[in-house]
Amino acid sequence: RRLRRIRPAQVVVSANGLREGAMFELASQETRLRDPLIDLADRFGQNRARAPAMGDAMMTFLDPLYADEPPSDRRLRAAACALADIGWRHHPDYRAEMAFDRVMFAAVSGADHAERAFVAHAVRQRYGGDASTGDVKATLQLLDPERRAAAQRLGRARRLGFAYAASSAALLKTARLERRDDAILLRVERDHAEMLSETVRRRLEQCAKAFEMSSEARLDA
Repeated sequence: RRLRRIRPAQVVVSANGLREGAMFELASQETRLRDPLIDLADRFGQNRARAPAMGDAMMTFLDPLYADEPPSDRRLRAAACALADIGWRHHPDYRAEMAFDRVMFAAVSGADHAERAFVAHAVRQRYGGDASTGDVKATLQLLDPERRAAAQRLGRARRLGFAYAASSAALLKTARLERRDDAILLRVERDHAEMLSETVRRRLEQCAKAFEMSSEARLDA
């Protein structure tokens, strides 16, 4: 009723209250241009990950699988990589569910419902979670089949990286991925041949399957 009487030219609704808007007006131009989703993911991951450097290392490790990635997808992948290890303190049986809840219901701006669901499901997949719980099944409805598959691909690719390097960014740099036609190739420095365990090879196969590709592991000279 008041809006009809006042008839403003524009109405802006703040999801977080007027105080945030007042603080935003006082912020520098550089701060205003920052991506709130990436900022929150970085800070969240820094506080909860075993090795905060792993987020950037994982992005670099996965880059060959995403050569034609649009900027909108890259920012979601960056957020998912920064958040990839936030569940490590929880019991293995509950890591996927707890990590999913932390991401899906976090107070984050800069992402719509579908984007938030994508990141949450990619983080859940990193821990191998299924889609049997009510919250997970409900949020999957926010994603079309292709986006669900993309979240699964990203989750399984990061699962491969963590299987190889645990939470060591330095160790992850001793391996690299290549995408060749219909195959994903994992190349490992010969001095780290022992890292090509059965678990790593299995995770590589699972990752390639998600991309509908074959897989190969190779030692570099």
